[in-house]
Amino acid sequence: MHTHTYLIREIDLVFKPLMAAQITTQPLTAHQTAQLLYKYWDQNRIAIAEEFKVLYLDNASNIIGMSTIGQGGLNRVTVDAKLIFATALKALATRIILAHNHPSGNTKPSSQDHAVTQNIAKICRMLDIDLCDHIILSPTQGHYTSMHDEGYLPAGIA
Repeated sequence: MHTHTYLIREIDLVFKPLMAAQITTQPLTAHQTAQLLYKYWDQNRIAIAEEFKVLYLDNASNIIGMSTIGQGGLNRVTVDAKLIFATALKALATRIILAHNHPSGNTKPSSQDHAVTQNIAKICRMLDIDLCDHIILSPTQGHYTSMHDEGYLPAGIA
């Protein structure tokens, strides 16, 4: 009789915040969120390549943190939903705000933007995470589109 020895690696889910969540007195408006995103976006890349980021929030809409999910080319970026939700679950986020830039300056959501948002919204519903918004930034400070404010988010979201 053969006995096999199996080694199993332990998976450790740890989130180590270096600072406390940013306390807000009320949920951020799309304008406030866009201003915050512009502040932390790499201004040397915003007009050159698309990037996709996610803001993670707690139940009181306090900002837990932000993560860069993908960096792409001039007119596209790959978005891996597994990375979005692995980070959300690790940080115990109950709300998320999606964000990406259009180097062209045209902030109208593309068909791909709509498809990505719909896909992420489905997963949010399954995980009981609120999708608050998807903001598309232009390289021009202050020029953005809020998919929530424009009515593009799926029904029952935000």
